[in-house]
Amino acid sequence: MKSKIILVTGANRGIGFSIVQALSQRSSDVALIIAARTYTKAQDAVDQLRSQGVKAPLQTLELDVTQDDSVSKAVTSVEEMYGRLDVKPNAYVTYPRNP
Repeated sequence: MKSKIILVTGANRGIGFSIVQALSQRSSDVALIIAARTYTKAQDAVDQLRSQGVKAPLQTLELDVTQDDSVSKAVTSVEEMYGRLDVKPNAYVTYPRNP
């Protein structure tokens, strides 16, 4: 069985981080892409997951979901790396700058 390629947005904390934790524990047939607004935040999440014993393949990706161009580039990047994208749970929150 092929691994599922899963891109999780907002994966550096909160619900997104919990999604990555759950997916990595339930299946060894996943490649998880940790997407966050900055590479540093994504890498910090990977480091934390590794310290918790996560063995699943983890890849970092800088992605700002508020920018259409960033989303398009991210999906293209994943498809170039893996040939496809199977699942993309969205776990991000944006707040208006001027309510």
